Amino acid sequence: MIPIVVFGMFFALVSQSVREENKVAMGSTKINNKTYSPLAVANTIIRMIEDKEIEVNHMKLQKLVYLCYCWWLAKNEEPFISEEPQVWKYGPVFFSLYSVLRSFGGAKIKEPQQAIYGEEAPFIEENEKAIKDVIEWVIAKYGEMTGTKLSELTHEVGSPWHTMAKKHNFKVPLYLAIDKEVVKNHYRQELQVART
Repeated sequence: MIPIVVFGMFFALVSQSVREENKVAMGSTKINNKTYSPLAVANTIIRMIEDKEIEVNHMKLQKLVYLCYCWWLAKNEEPFISEEPQVWKYGPVFFSLYSVLRSFGGAKIKEPQQAIYGEEAPFIEENEKAIKDVIEWVIAKYGEMTGTKLSELTHEVGSPWHTMAKKHNFKVPLYLAIDKEVVKNHYRQELQVART
């Protein structure tokens, strides 16, 4: 069972498989207007799962970062991630994160990564409690799923990925971003379902 986690302002989210039981509260404020790279979110996930029996590869990190982006927008007007996810064949992808992690292929990623060799690996700042709480909740809800399962979940019929792809008759232009308003609408509807 996913524990109840306090995120500031409360609202309930319920797992699809155990909708009656699993609830989580999430907040809608962050410390400042700063945004973070997808890599900073991915590295924060890697750090948070160090002591858990959760493994990640490139695909799984892409989808977990995307779900952090989506669930944040379920309650907030502006994203905390500095880049829009794009419509790719196997679901949403952050291009800059792909550029850093593509060399891993399907291998496990155990250590935080640098965007540029010689620079420090980026992370979400320690005082960003609302953001880190959302990341922790996403890990609790989705962390046990495989990258393949998360890929299926994030580009299923009705998802923001599917909505954007369908709009282009599934002949998607290169680098097509997923409209954040489409993300908001979808995940706010998910939130309403969870509340009923």
